[in-house]
Amino acid sequence: MNPGIENLQKIDHIVVLMMENRSFDHMLGFLSIDEGRSDIDGVTAGLSNKANGHSYDVHKATGTKLVKAQDPCHSGWCVDEQAAGGMSGFASNYAKTRKQHFQGDTPATVMAYHTAAQLPVYAYLASEFCVCDRWFCSVPGATMPNRCYAVAGRHGCACRGSEPPRRGLDGVRTARGACAGRLPVPNRRDEPIPRGALPRDRP
Repeated sequence: MNPGIENLQKIDHIVVLMMENRSFDHMLGFLSIDEGRSDIDGVTAGLSNKANGHSYDVHKATGTKLVKAQDPCHSGWCVDEQAAGGMSGFASNYAKTRKQHFQGDTPATVMAYHTAAQLPVYAYLASEFCVCDRWFCSVPGATMPNRCYAVAGRHGCACRGSEPPRRGLDGVRTARGACAGRLPVPNRRDEPIPRGALPRDRP
């Protein structure tokens, strides 16, 4: 038997933790700008975005808690605007789509990055394991198509969004059946591997 296939048979479960709407710069930007790691393509001093005539520089976040109104838009058209001009549209898109409903919030929110002290677990993992700083999602847009690509290699639905998974361990399924199916065992396609999704906002 192929050694690779033999090793795969020793694995009982593969868990993929998918966190939503957090960029590499937001979560691990400190590796380059604070810790000076030259092997990381991340945040550097002097980066900024403009919105409503004001310039907003990258800066250290003051905390790790945000409210829903501070969640950057990640619909397809929003990502197009944010990435335009060499990633120069984040602040302006934030100002357009996230009207400041509470005192003190500005487009500067979207230009913040967390520090190692704020994310000690991430800092440890980044120092001990491989960091992929040039990984990009399959669809520059909504959540569900990218989740479907991650588990099935295709989205099978409109890239502007679809229903969240409605089934648990007995199969991944959206309203359109985008992720339904099973993963084949290498070289043994008659024995599919069941898979499932456990969304936090579904019973």
